[in-house]
Amino acid sequence: MDNSLPQSVRPHRPVPVGASLGELKVVGSTPDRLVLKKAVPFSKMLIAFGLLVTAAGFVASVAYLREARQQIPRKFLLVPLVGPAIVVIGAAGLYRRKAFDGKRRGIITRGMFGKTKLEPWDAYKHIQVTVIPADEKRRETVEVRMERLGNNGPPEVLGALRTTKKALALIWAAEEISRLLTLPVKVVGDAVEGASEICSALEILEGRKSVMRAA
Repeated sequence: MDNSLPQSVRPHRPVPVGASLGELKVVGSTPDRLVLKKAVPFSKMLIAFGLLVTAAGFVASVAYLREARQQIPRKFLLVPLVGPAIVVIGAAGLYRRKAFDGKRRGIITRGMFGKTKLEPWDAYKHIQVTVIPADEKRRETVEVRMERLGNNGPPEVLGALRTTKKALALIWAAEEISRLLTLPVKVVGDAVEGASEICSALEILEGRKSVMRAA
């Protein structure tokens, strides 16, 4: 099902600041803008991993240059270059912001050095909220993604969480982005194991019907 009532008609539902959407977290929610950033633990994990890779590569390089040339493949000497790259990616995540702006009706991305990029709303077809059934490897999960029009690139995945109460913020974020950008929401699947609050939130989205834009 989908939802594209005009922004002026649909009320603003604040998404709790600090709420986790998975790899992203909410840092701001106003009637005109929703701001997300990479969760700090995820960015710190990348930085720590990058430092470990750099250290391992340095040790391997020293060993290779000294006496262990026969045991260590030459390609392993490239590892010290990979480590710093991972650190930079992690550090960039600490500063990167993604703002869904209702006034400009677009997605504003700010990079590590303050450079901003505006992506218009009409680059997307709809916001899709998918309930992924449980299987042997994982529990039931709800995923939110923004599907692009035509062949404009892969979908923008905003987050995925188990269908517990913590996933409410993810669903509310999908609804709020839909309101800000005036994009329809498509709900796929039903929550079987989810908390009652999750089922109710999905039913609210399903209850708001409108015609989706053609691809």
